Amino acid sequence: MSAIVLPLLLPVILTNEDLKCVVEQLVSHHTLDIYEGATGRQNPARYDGSVTVARHGRMSKDQLEENGITGALDLADKSVIGALSEVVLRLNESKKDDRHVNPELVDRHRDLTVIREVLSDANLRSATATCLGAGLLLWRSNFIVKDLDSREASWQHSRLFEDADAPLDIYNTDNHFTVLLAVTAMGFAYISGSHLPIEGFDRSGLERHVGEFPDSVEDRERQMMFEPGQFALFHSSLLHRNQPILRADSPGVLMVGRLVRAGTRIPERFWSPEALLPVE
Repeated sequence: MSAIVLPLLLPVILTNEDLKCVVEQLVSHHTLDIYEGATGRQNPARYDGSVTVARHGRMSKDQLEENGITGALDLADKSVIGALSEVVLRLNESKKDDRHVNPELVDRHRDLTVIREVLSDANLRSATATCLGAGLLLWRSNFIVKDLDSREASWQHSRLFEDADAPLDIYNTDNHFTVLLAVTAMGFAYISGSHLPIEGFDRSGLERHVGEFPDSVEDRERQMMFEPGQFALFHSSLLHRNQPILRADSPGVLMVGRLVRAGTRIPERFWSPEALLPVE
């Protein structure tokens, strides 16, 4: 990574917002990870400023291994997002309660071309191959729609099973991954590095949904912001909570895809042969 040097003497006095613009211009020509939150003006409508906001402009296997997540990256063809949003919102009209996921929005890649178009996007496939390797299967897709009746997202992991009925091997980083796609603007919070053991934090007896953390774990909280058509990849054991941003003109929508290594035995309660899709 090439070094960036800013002059010590500037011809004008810059505000925090001006400096932010300068840095963003520089970022467009360099590979950087930017962490905001400690300084600069923040938009409370986008994030609350109480935790570090991580904006990653690249995909890398090293980033995935260290933080548990890599991204965000744009789809190669973001023009499909509008049609995807329309389809999802139409299907979601059948929702009857405040459950986080509408059953009508689960595994619809089986019969909806627009979802398959997204899953075959060139950038998504390239990032998956680079960061996760070959021999993967999509076994589940679903959409989360936030509207006025939605419950707040809880801290959780997404490793729903291991291999058949074997107990969860929560720190096995060679299997079980999640694709997260923002259909509308959204925020995503995660506990950095929680896909790996953290000293003083025993996950062996924890349920999938987690309430409170030790202070040392809370300090690891990070937030990412996504624009429509951006995606990330993360270890399914990473502790996270995702929350579409509720707009005045429409609900917030995100898509989730669950990936496993080929040969992983999917428990009968999750088994749907027609839903299995090779990731190539």
